[in-house]
Amino acid sequence: MLMEEMQIYEKQRNSLIIKMTKKTTSPRFKIDKVGLLKVGKGALISGVAVALTYLAENIGSIDFGNSTALVVGVAAVVINFLRKLLIKYQ
Repeated sequence: MLMEEMQIYEKQRNSLIIKMTKKTTSPRFKIDKVGLLKVGKGALISGVAVALTYLAENIGSIDFGNSTALVVGVAAVVINFLRKLLIKYQ
């Protein structure tokens, strides 16, 4: 059973590596559409991660008056939802 699971994992890993290694055809010091999309996706992912981290750490210290407890609770649910949405579970 363990050997079969290892073989399945190896196949999944190899297919993921193949998907991630799209070659860019742009010459040096120029960028084509594939390269620009890769940079954009990386920037978007890191930006969302930074924003969620900041929000998760600082939402409790912001004063929303009487609605502070409600805002913190809703923010926790939204942050957890986004985390589950962005992470791939197997």
